[in-house]
Amino acid sequence: MSEQQFSQSLEDYLETILIQIAQSADRSARVSDIANTLNVKKPSVVRAIEELKLHSLVKHKPYGKIFLTAKGEKYAEKVYQRHKLLLRFFHEILGVSYKIAERDACTIEHHISVESLEKLREFIANYQNQ
Repeated sequence: MSEQQFSQSLEDYLETILIQIAQSADRSARVSDIANTLNVKKPSVVRAIEELKLHSLVKHKPYGKIFLTAKGEKYAEKVYQRHKLLLRFFHEILGVSYKIAERDACTIEHHISVESLEKLREFIANYQNQ
């Protein structure tokens, strides 16, 4: 059985929540902080959070803090690790400017196949061992 796939937008929300909870003392995120980070309006964040709640990826009560469920944290971590690997490849290995590497990693992380990701991981490991 394959893992459920979510839209690029929902993956961006999950990744943002993961990063924000890692930086907060109570391991939570807030709608306003997510809106600022993603440069979207608060109602868009609330709609996305409701969708993530339907899939049991986050816990959130109206006007309250947002927490990832174990399932949500696992999924968000996978997205974030793809992002970090792609960013590292573009910036550190290929020498793409950080700003462009960040943008490209954010776009590609949602579409790269498992096979390509594994080959990229192997390539980076071999590159480092040279």
